[in-house]
Amino acid sequence: MRKRISVFHAIAALSLSMSLSIGLGSALAGVETSTKIGHYKIRGKSASDIVRYMEKAGPVVDGTHALASIEQNFSLKGQFVQTNKCRVEGFGIVANFKITLPKLRTKRGVSARTLQNFAAFYRKAHMHELTHRKIYLGCARRIDQRVRALRPQRTCSDLGKRIATIMKRESRTCEAKHAAFDRKESRRVGRSPLMRQAVKEIRRPQKRRSGLSSLDRLMDRRIGER
Repeated sequence: MRKRISVFHAIAALSLSMSLSIGLGSALAGVETSTKIGHYKIRGKSASDIVRYMEKAGPVVDGTHALASIEQNFSLKGQFVQTNKCRVEGFGIVANFKITLPKLRTKRGVSARTLQNFAAFYRKAHMHELTHRKIYLGCARRIDQRVRALRPQRTCSDLGKRIATIMKRESRTCEAKHAAFDRKESRRVGRSPLMRQAVKEIRRPQKRRSGLSSLDRLMDRRIGER
């Protein structure tokens, strides 16, 4: 989820281009949002097999596979109006999200306990990504409020630079909130019933012990960021 900063910087760059082109589309104030849910398919009969599969098949985030993720796409609407001074009319932000979660290809051969623990993990992962969505939207709404509160500037270029400054500052604040939330959540992932079950399975005396270090590392990992 380290791509969050670049997303807001992209909006800042867009505000500068908007200042050069004077207008962008139709005027629309406020924050619009949409959210889609997608899945990546996994398989496995035991908790440890399921976790291993998630680890290798999950969405790629910053070069590694996450257990779940959220993708975000922000765009601006509004137009600059230049008279004696430049003002922005109908400023708005459109925030689109896609949450990706694991889904079992089949439940055949999976014990009731494992299914129950996986369902609990799924709900937790979903709530985790929805919380990131809530943080994003809070940032977007603060940008929207601050931009629409700006006073007219001498030129549209000056106004665009002020908008970019607001967005860059909010980007840093938003990133800090995401990071703090992930740090808090990372301590809870390993305590989830599915993870505890998986580790117990791996630690049982058996020939196949190669997955122990992998699962132990996974316990210290975030659920996922997009």
